[in-house]
Amino acid sequence: RDADLRIVNLLRFLRVVRVVRVMTFFRELRHIAKGMAASVPVLRWALVLIVVELYVAALVVTSIVGHKCDDVYQHWMQCEPYFGNMHHSMLTLFQMLSLDSWTTEIARPILKQTPWMW
Repeated sequence: RDADLRIVNLLRFLRVVRVVRVMTFFRELRHIAKGMAASVPVLRWALVLIVVELYVAALVVTSIVGHKCDDVYQHWMQCEPYFGNMHHSMLTLFQMLSLDSWTTEIARPILKQTPWMW
């Protein structure tokens, strides 16, 4: 009975050693995961800052360009879709910020047909 107990204790010890060895093998992965988890609050605040900046810039651009689409920019047919209101101005500024043109081909036709989806 004493020998059986020693064998069981030895097997438990070997299982713990195996788990510890696997944990040390993934130490770098744990560091990466901890770093990513620690960066989430910073990224959240960066996103809030970008949205606030886009909102303020869209407010300025809408008041300067969007409200003059009928007068000053009457020759430019895309003035109203790009800067006619705050939503369109924010979308245009986001497109300029991301250096991408997916909004021209995807989002703008959808907004034209169903503006409530914004």
